[in-house]
Amino acid sequence: PIGLKHLTILRSGLSHLREHKFKHNFKDTPSLLCSCQTNQPEHVEHFLLHCPNYLSLRSELFHHLSEIISLVTLISPSYTCDLLLYGNSNYDFLTNKCILELTINFIVSSDRFSGPFM
Repeated sequence: PIGLKHLTILRSGLSHLREHKFKHNFKDTPSLLCSCQTNQPEHVEHFLLHCPNYLSLRSELFHHLSEIISLVTLISPSYTCDLLLYGNSNYDFLTNKCILELTINFIVSSDRFSGPFM
């Protein structure tokens, strides 16, 4: 249930990510830049695909993904984010279920959303 909650808040743009909090004027978020020191906004794509803070977790995620789908199909960051968050209608139910479970595992393992929202 917690994993589904995190997946849903990422989909809706209401998560702990700085871009989401910055857009809603949270006082503890004066900037949308990620804490990883790359000077990149902490948005969903950055979190799932680029942030160096989660490199090992991401490697594990894509290793497991490669066991169920061809990674050649991950043609763009936008497509890849959508696939991780929603699955794809071209895949069967079990493949989509595996993709979403792997994404949830990445999100939960990152511990990025474990603290209070404030």
